Amino acid sequence: EDCFLDLVFEDIAVLKELDFKADVWYLDGFSPNKNLQMFDENLIFEVARLSKKNTQICTFSSASFLQKNLKKYGFRVEKTKGFRKREMIKAYLENELEFKDKEAYFSRTFSSLKNKKVAIIGAGISSAVLAYELSLRGFEIDVFEKYLELGKGASGNESGILSSLILKPKVNLGEFSELSFIEASRFYRQILDLEFKGVVEFAHNDLMQERFDTQRENVLFKISKNQAFLEEGGVIFPKNLVKNLFEKSKACIYFNHEFQAYKFENECFTLKFKNDIVKSDYAVLIYAMGADTKDFVFYDEMKLSKVRGQVTHLKPFLDTPFPLSSKAYICPVKDDLQVIGASYDRLNASLESKEEDDKQNIENIADFMDKNTKLEIIGSKVGFRSYSSDRFMIVGNAYDEAFYKEEYKALLWTKNKEQKPAKMSCNLYFNFAHGSRGFSTSVLAARYLCALINNEPLCLEKKYIHAIHPARFLIRKLKKGL
Repeated sequence: EDCFLDLVFEDIAVLKELDFKADVWYLDGFSPNKNLQMFDENLIFEVARLSKKNTQICTFSSASFLQKNLKKYGFRVEKTKGFRKREMIKAYLENELEFKDKEAYFSRTFSSLKNKKVAIIGAGISSAVLAYELSLRGFEIDVFEKYLELGKGASGNESGILSSLILKPKVNLGEFSELSFIEASRFYRQILDLEFKGVVEFAHNDLMQERFDTQRENVLFKISKNQAFLEEGGVIFPKNLVKNLFEKSKACIYFNHEFQAYKFENECFTLKFKNDIVKSDYAVLIYAMGADTKDFVFYDEMKLSKVRGQVTHLKPFLDTPFPLSSKAYICPVKDDLQVIGASYDRLNASLESKEEDDKQNIENIADFMDKNTKLEIIGSKVGFRSYSSDRFMIVGNAYDEAFYKEEYKALLWTKNKEQKPAKMSCNLYFNFAHGSRGFSTSVLAARYLCALINNEPLCLEKKYIHAIHPARFLIRKLKKGL
């Protein structure tokens, strides 16, 4: 209880991707002479970077080159009596060391909170998972929703799919999608007792088939010809899922509260809503409002898009135990209704259902049906997805744009030199641009944000933190000298 365990299954070189401060290290790599990488100078550098004053190292080894490397990075080394051998080493870091960081613009800033009150704007899946994770850490959570009830936005569909992108190996976006998918599947099974029967993804064009062909060795996908079976995925019921998570979080949800602006004074946020409603005394404010975010976040280089999606509700026509996904997807039958979808429209902002979208959804599932199948449309639902320009979610601290533009303006020439640590404006955090896979990505997003807010070890590798960082778009431009 009240303990969070992060397990890292990787080669020892992954240490350079991690961010935490250890109290104790146990180094076990068999004989150092047979496993030089485990004990070399690069490893000890990373161990020192991830240590604080008086951090202790224990190892059965007493190799001289290991002692030398430990001393080089500030450890006081002691030889002690060994177990079934003559000697072993204990070492203590005498002073926390400062290390040069060429990417300090992505470095974390440790939070200082006046209280444990958190306000979340928006009540979709990203908010629900976040509220639950914050509740585990003892925070008091208020959620503000502009509609009169849950399920009015993109997280309110009757049925949906938990799945992963299938891209080529070593593609950051694909690997992050896989990681998010695995973590989300485990989360929903453990926390909500959901059962998944799998999902079938189909390669419906040459590009997707090429991706499938390169992922045949990936056990996550179980690929055969033009099909991939993801047994960790399956059908989800978004409305129920979001409702249950909020109930578990014990968050207080304020409906009919349309957010307008905030003030940050005396280390706390005061929030203004439509109809002159004011709420105050929040140490943390989090934007989790999905597609509406583009009306509140105005960084120069952060390009957000609002994409309309319409799902179609049909009378049951296909008996399938798991979702099928190709040009469109088909969910299993639930309550005498079968959901298919979804359309993708960047230019239409209407909440009204369109007959042509229903027709297009039906055309996109033609491969799954007999030509003589008669379909009966019984309804449809419109929602809006939030996308970034690079398809990664945007999660992390709001940043001080003026500071970034001034401090990092010479990145074109200095990008390989030490950089000054980043500066954030206040305890405002972002959790949006999850696209069409928010039920996968929201779990990692919530845990990462909780680590930032609560000053915990970060649960993501640096390459992913950099990929989702809100300032990444500005940094890319500055590196080009633009």
